[in-house]
Amino acid sequence: CLERRPYQSATPAAPTPYVKPATASGPASPIQQASGRFVAPQQARVEAVAARILEKNRQLGLNPRFEVVPGSERKMLRQGDRIVQLSEGLVDACVRDEQLAALLALELGRMASQRQAERPGDDERLPPMEVPIGGPDGGGFGPQLRQAEMAKLGLDRRRPASNPVANAEDIARQVLTRAGYPPTEVEPAKTLLAQ
Repeated sequence: CLERRPYQSATPAAPTPYVKPATASGPASPIQQASGRFVAPQQARVEAVAARILEKNRQLGLNPRFEVVPGSERKMLRQGDRIVQLSEGLVDACVRDEQLAALLALELGRMASQRQAERPGDDERLPPMEVPIGGPDGGGFGPQLRQAEMAKLGLDRRRPASNPVANAEDIARQVLTRAGYPPTEVEPAKTLLAQ
């Protein structure tokens, strides 16, 4: 008849939740990159290196977004100071993170150099409006008058000449040094872009 059995639960175990893989097995297709379903391994690598560089170089005042675009050719394009696009082929050509950092630093150096060149220097200021020098009778003489005239025009013998625009490669070396990367990677990065 009826046998006594201990009570057992018949509910199945809950399915394991989906875990997003850390890296994909191959390069992402353009559709997958555009849909944002997963981050291509190249994009994750670029974001990690860029975050380190930008964190240590805040004084530049630059914060572009680095994007990886599909393509086997080695290209780097910039849209103003906001977006820098690197091709997958260029990111894949960087065997080490130091090479990738040098590429990003070169572009940041170009941005900073261009920004400095566009900023008007002290020598490009317009002279002030007509300011009378001397007394009401037009008097005045000697070195004091000469100093006043030079000051009116914005010229000062004691002031050094304005600084020339910094070289983009020198800025890139400084950026790499601050971020903890070797500054000697700039030259190989230039040849990598030229290929």
